[in-house]
Amino acid sequence: MNLELRTTLLILSLLALAGSASASDVEKYMLEMKVWIEGEHRDDPLLVVDAGEPASIAFEDADGQSGWKLDVQVDPPGPGEGAPEGAIWVDFSIHQLENGQWEHLADSMIGVHEGRTGTLSVANGEGESTPENSRVYVEVRTSRMRSGEKSR
Repeated sequence: MNLELRTTLLILSLLALAGSASASDVEKYMLEMKVWIEGEHRDDPLLVVDAGEPASIAFEDADGQSGWKLDVQVDPPGPGEGAPEGAIWVDFSIHQLENGQWEHLADSMIGVHEGRTGTLSVANGEGESTPENSRVYVEVRTSRMRSGEKSR
């Protein structure tokens, strides 16, 4: 199974899980991402997630011995955190697959205003990180899903 098909299947599974959740007061968020791995644009995943619930995106080579995984969780800032109005916390946990074993590399949190784009990168070395020179580079646009709203 090729990398794009695996990624698509994972995203569809996550969307199905998000759509099957019972109606509740849990806020839902849409994450529109662009992901570069080792300087190569790999995918533009769209995730719909419940606040506080983790989701994952994995990119594995055909042999399953190397790849990358991004665990993502969205949380609205708490009242005492001093975040600006409309900010959304996006937590990332980054893992690399080497020789068939997942290795945790880093955790990071970015604050993104609703409707705007934030970036996260794992740099290769010195200088400013760009999609072309980073090990992992992610652009994420966040949106709060309103009651009755469906993903695109």
